[in-house]
Amino acid sequence: MELDSNASRSSASGIVIARGSAPGRGTRALLRASGPSLAHAFRHAFLRALPSKRCHAPNRLETSVGTVPCLVLWMPAPASFTGEDCLEALLPSNPALLDAALDALLASAAKESCVARQAVAGEFAMRAFLNGRLALAAAEALAAAIAAADDAELAASRMLASGALALEATAVVDETTNLLALVEAGIDFSDVEDVTAIAPEDLAPHLRALSARLQSLASPRVGEDRARALSRVALFGRPNAGKSSLFNALLGHERTVTAEEVGTTRDAITERVVFAKDVTAELTDVAGYTQLASSDDRITTLARARALEAMRDADLVVACHAVDDLDAIESPAGVDASRVLSIATKCDRREAQWIDSDILRTSAVRGDGIDALKTRIAHRLRRLPSRGAALSAVLPRQAAAVAEAHALLLEAAFAAEAEPNARRWIRPEETAALLRAAIEALRPIAGGLDSDEVLGRIFARFCIGK
Repeated sequence: MELDSNASRSSASGIVIARGSAPGRGTRALLRASGPSLAHAFRHAFLRALPSKRCHAPNRLETSVGTVPCLVLWMPAPASFTGEDCLEALLPSNPALLDAALDALLASAAKESCVARQAVAGEFAMRAFLNGRLALAAAEALAAAIAAADDAELAASRMLASGALALEATAVVDETTNLLALVEAGIDFSDVEDVTAIAPEDLAPHLRALSARLQSLASPRVGEDRARALSRVALFGRPNAGKSSLFNALLGHERTVTAEEVGTTRDAITERVVFAKDVTAELTDVAGYTQLASSDDRITTLARARALEAMRDADLVVACHAVDDLDAIESPAGVDASRVLSIATKCDRREAQWIDSDILRTSAVRGDGIDALKTRIAHRLRRLPSRGAALSAVLPRQAAAVAEAHALLLEAAFAAEAEPNARRWIRPEETAALLRAAIEALRPIAGGLDSDEVLGRIFARFCIGK
């Protein structure tokens, strides 16, 4: 039974009761109830009356199969998860006993003419949301935690609960609203020749910057392998720094072509590598990169762009410095030092220069330092928050909203750039309408979601009793 769109709000009345633990035999089982006036409704079910203050105390539940000892956690409104009176009863875990206990609670409520029924999936979280006790992002994070299949997915749910995406969406909405106000001021004062709150050519760069902030979140990779929250490691270095040979050595077999000629690697190649028993990550080998390089070759330009993208997206950047070219060391531009691990490559060469003792020496030819490098990478990844996990925390509803807002902001930028007069508006209404649509697209993330159908779909993914 699911919490459908028609029942989503109307169901948030009366008393609901559900099993809060997994089915089957065990040591203890949990019954959970929420609703108005629980103490009055359950007065016939418990041997001792429920108190007026929050507490946990032993009690006995009167059922058709006898009196059952239990521990009652009593949480009167509004200081509870749902914002209503809440009760949790810990009982011996026996399926027949639990059925009898649930029937006893329903029968007690019926004697007092209180509406009570068994809860449907997600109803406790739905009530918490409708009563202002749980933000929508936190509710979705709870659903993600319930569905998590491993520690990485559980970590992703915690990232969603942190509200980072909601904060970013709110910031974009605020800035877009300010720009919309300037555009509409131009509409209101269109008959005043000297009044232009913001010119089309000034607006367009702002809109492109806002759309860029949403672009990475709208990436289709969100729904692909990122769902497993794998960390990403990128090999960075100058051309012919030995990255591809190191890539093959870490992978354990030949995957990329290696040669002494500069520019052998032109595209980004990614493979999964097990760095430790508990650490698996995606390793990416990209084209050699130098900040001073310039080329009219389109392929070289694209290769450099791929290298920059891989570094931006990586959780950890392994900076490879050929041991015979240490004078040419460059650091990855725009990458935080905490995400960079510097190593020396090609240490089998006779002309190897002196190396700082803190820099790991490696040789893909002889295998020197490869195991030590895997150990260091695993150690660093355990300490760094995974960007893959952050992306996996973007649920389909949120990803769709971000993608729509990104497209609308970009379309608004095109509309502004297409104005016949770069300094004065001719068709401001079109741009204003696109900005309003972008703001509305982000409302479900930034706040203000009232669609019963959407809410029903969100909370239907929960377990019964959650």
